[in-house]
Amino acid sequence: MIKKLIRFIAFMLSTMGFLYAGTTPQLMHTPPEFAKYNEPLKLKIEIISGVDMINYTSIFYKKGNSDYIQDNMDIDENSMNPGYVYKIPASFIDQSIEYYFRINLIDGSAVTLPPDNAELSPYYIPLKISSQDEKHVLQKLSPDNEFNAQVQDFFVAISFFNYEDTFVGKTIHLIFDKVDVTEISDITNNLIVYKPAKIKKGIHTIEVKVLNPDSTVYLTDNWKVTATKVSFQDKLPLTFHGNLTLNSRTASTTADSNSYYHNHPDDSNYNGKLKIYGGRKWFSYNGRIYLSSEESDTRQPINKYLFEFNVPHLQLSFGDKNQKFTNKTISGKNIKGYSGILDFKYFKLHSFYGEIKRNIKGNLVVDTLSVPQDTVAIVDTTITNGSYKRNSYGVHLLFGNERKFYVGLSALKAKDDIASEEFAAYPKDNVVFGVDSKLSLFRRRFIIGGEISASLLNNDISDGIISESDLDDLDINFSHSLIEKLQDVIIINENLIPLKPSVTTLKNFTAMEVYTRMFFWNNLLNIKYSRVGGSYNTLANPYLSRDKAGLNVMNTLRLFNNQISLTGGVFQYKNNLSGNKTGTTENSGFITNLSLLPLNKYYPGLSFNYQKSLQDKPVADSLMPIDQTNKMLGFSTSYNIPTTIFHTNHRLRFSFSQTNYINDKNYVGNDSTGYNYNTLKNDMNNYRFTLNTKFKNIPLESNASIYYMKSDDNEVDSLSADGNYIGFLVREEFELNFAQIKNLKPYIELNSIKSGGNISYIKNDFSLGARCELVLFPTPTYIRADVSFMNYKNKTEDNEDYSRTKLRLSLTQKF
Repeated sequence: MIKKLIRFIAFMLSTMGFLYAGTTPQLMHTPPEFAKYNEPLKLKIEIISGVDMINYTSIFYKKGNSDYIQDNMDIDENSMNPGYVYKIPASFIDQSIEYYFRINLIDGSAVTLPPDNAELSPYYIPLKISSQDEKHVLQKLSPDNEFNAQVQDFFVAISFFNYEDTFVGKTIHLIFDKVDVTEISDITNNLIVYKPAKIKKGIHTIEVKVLNPDSTVYLTDNWKVTATKVSFQDKLPLTFHGNLTLNSRTASTTADSNSYYHNHPDDSNYNGKLKIYGGRKWFSYNGRIYLSSEESDTRQPINKYLFEFNVPHLQLSFGDKNQKFTNKTISGKNIKGYSGILDFKYFKLHSFYGEIKRNIKGNLVVDTLSVPQDTVAIVDTTITNGSYKRNSYGVHLLFGNERKFYVGLSALKAKDDIASEEFAAYPKDNVVFGVDSKLSLFRRRFIIGGEISASLLNNDISDGIISESDLDDLDINFSHSLIEKLQDVIIINENLIPLKPSVTTLKNFTAMEVYTRMFFWNNLLNIKYSRVGGSYNTLANPYLSRDKAGLNVMNTLRLFNNQISLTGGVFQYKNNLSGNKTGTTENSGFITNLSLLPLNKYYPGLSFNYQKSLQDKPVADSLMPIDQTNKMLGFSTSYNIPTTIFHTNHRLRFSFSQTNYINDKNYVGNDSTGYNYNTLKNDMNNYRFTLNTKFKNIPLESNASIYYMKSDDNEVDSLSADGNYIGFLVREEFELNFAQIKNLKPYIELNSIKSGGNISYIKNDFSLGARCELVLFPTPTYIRADVSFMNYKNKTEDNEDYSRTKLRLSLTQKF
């Protein structure tokens, strides 16, 4: 646990960790320093306390001018502490990433990370084209670094992403096994692909040369890769590969009588994950199954499964799959059901049907009091509401070429199943129709597109369609027979939004956006204007912000082979589009990021990040005005020491970050003169120094960190608490190899933190464990075991001390 707290306190460049306290779960997130091009980005939330309060956790992420993609996070199987993890797919990582989390609680409420204005002030992760501690400038997409390619599937793919303008006027040569194969390779503006006619198993060399017009070498890069022979399984009519992972984790706690953890039951978690894939020639398949002991019918599903089959022009999916049509209809929402994609050169049909959420059982408790025989019984009834199962289906048609120009039509329906739950209220029905289009020019360097959608939402369909008498009373220009015919599309009654659509109210129940993306002269510019009416609703995208319009501009300039990256962005949004609210809230802000990432690993890296967002609602005092400011400042530098003293390599890193929150209209009560406000402030400063040492002659790697954090809250907020933390982390990891045991890596780790301020405590955490690869079968077997001992001593409150022991075992078998 201390290890996680240490990581939280150590804020890195252009990132900010946050810890919730109080009656909500205590959460921690440390964003990564950067995202690597075309590599998955792993994000993680650790739960310090309050795991029983959480129903499920969602992530919202985006890039450039796209809207947020929503997905549910998985329970973390690789941590000694409970938490959630998510991997943003590698195919999505070609720009800087912005994201935030929504933690949905059992009681129906929710919290976010970052906690304030998360949608407009998300975490920002810059893109790193090439790592400063790697020798490669270009990106090798195939063969993959982690898996050797089989001779029958072997091909070379090298990416020149963001080098197109740099390479203008120069010639590119691909040399494979010392033979120039450029003439028989496929070259585009940012990719070169070569597939040998025949290849032998063993080690092969790849080299890329970029020559100036005078034939001098401008840039060169090279790799060694391995081609493996075709296995027996791959000679079968249908191949079968995959891996099975089993995890178990237990925790035992002892505590003083006044502690929250006194008589706390042991925590146990068991889960398993199976992944399979294979195929032959024109047919392929893949699947995954995840089962967990955390599964419960009182919350949304944790267990998931998916099976997909692919043949030319057709993909069929069964199970849990994220569906995406457009930003304003459905965008990355998990649907448990069926889906298919029929894809030809100038026509594409994407459809699905399934469950957005399952029903949660409610209950009815009746207490009958004993009364005299001749009197009426007194009955006390308590109802706990559940929720309905919500089904959805949709169709998205595309006419044209997705890489050049297309026009799309979409229709989407979501409806609660009234029969699925007896003790629930307000079943809903929703339909959305939309049109979208995109034009790509200059080999996708210039893209312009847009969409417009309209919705109908019925907030309560429990009574069915409207009666004829009510129809006359409401003066609706529809015949009752037509309403009966339309009930399979949408149930029309007095709860429909809009009930009386007109040209003047059209903007209230529509959503639109236009955007452009331009990439010229190493400059990537994204511009988007969007508008969502206050009455626009799509139940398949429940967290879409409504009653909001505004502009977002983001620009990234890369220089000197991506060694310097400069990003700047601004946004401005406002609500109250119909003018029927008591005041208009305006949100505005900007972000800047400067990164220096030298190709030479012995040159220091440098990064600077600054973000600011404002939320303003200038109305009369009695109408609750808003005046909030959020600021984030980060600085980081790292350096590889060019020395061989004691036969070691050293890497030093120093980082500083500051966050500042100000609310000049903090409501504190009211009296005869009206509402009273004051200014609420919070400042947090973080410092961290890290040293990583790798020994050359012995298999040992050492990591040490020292950090300090100070938080100051102004005294007007009686619920806030000043705090300061100082701590250190030391980790030693060895690497050993034996005949049947490969890559055996035992480790020991010590984490310690001392907290001052309003709450004073000391935490010490000692962990040890090991991981290894066993050579027992033709395919690898991986085992990991850990044990952790944590001791907490509270100096402020008596009898709050506790200690905890955790055990974890993980087994992975590849096949």
